[in-house]
Amino acid sequence: FYLTVTGGKSFNTIINNLRELKNTDINFKINIRNNFHPKTDIDNFIKFLQKEFSGDLRFNVYFRPVGQWGGENDENLEVCKGKEANKIMLEADMKAVKQGLPIVTLNEFLQPLGSICYAAKPHSLVIGADGTLYKCTVALESDFNKIGKINKNGDLDIDYDKYALWILNEAEEDDVCQKCFFRPSCHGSACPLVRIESGTRPCPKEKESIKEVLKILWEQHKKFPGKAAEPMTVGNMD
Repeated sequence: FYLTVTGGKSFNTIINNLRELKNTDINFKINIRNNFHPKTDIDNFIKFLQKEFSGDLRFNVYFRPVGQWGGENDENLEVCKGKEANKIMLEADMKAVKQGLPIVTLNEFLQPLGSICYAAKPHSLVIGADGTLYKCTVALESDFNKIGKINKNGDLDIDYDKYALWILNEAEEDDVCQKCFFRPSCHGSACPLVRIESGTRPCPKEKESIKEVLKILWEQHKKFPGKAAEPMTVGNMD
């Protein structure tokens, strides 16, 4: 990993910090996000995670593809996209569960309101270093995402027309959304950015691969029957 301000390596620092946590009796929950690209050796990395963290249910893992989110080197990044990325992600989830590493995020996404994007939630805001208010952490250069400013006294100066783009969607008028079995989870708000930019409904990847998701959850239930009873960290529209 190269995540420090100066471009230094951080992988060993992160892993060592997690090891230190593992050696405590503190009650916590950590989700270890693992990003992959076409050349990632996922099988060996899962074996590494299994050796380090399996058997300790305070640690959970999940997998996401590297994305092209802007920047000078964006076009040079090798990334997995679309159905290919989703397939690799779900295969990695299944392999991790079989190696004794819980994947709790899938269970959370299936809960009521669990697949609603943070950017669609009324009280979710991103505050930039200059006080600019955003809804989305991805479209930082898009004008429609710059919804206002935070003043020096802490008051929020919000452009409510832009704000409404993120909060109000067309799911209420969308016949497909109205009839969808996954509606209780996403309410048509899985990714408001997709709807704003393309005008198409942003179906969650969990819905598109529901059979594979349920297989992973069943495997996890057999491995960790108590996980399904844990409190969920789900979305809230209030």
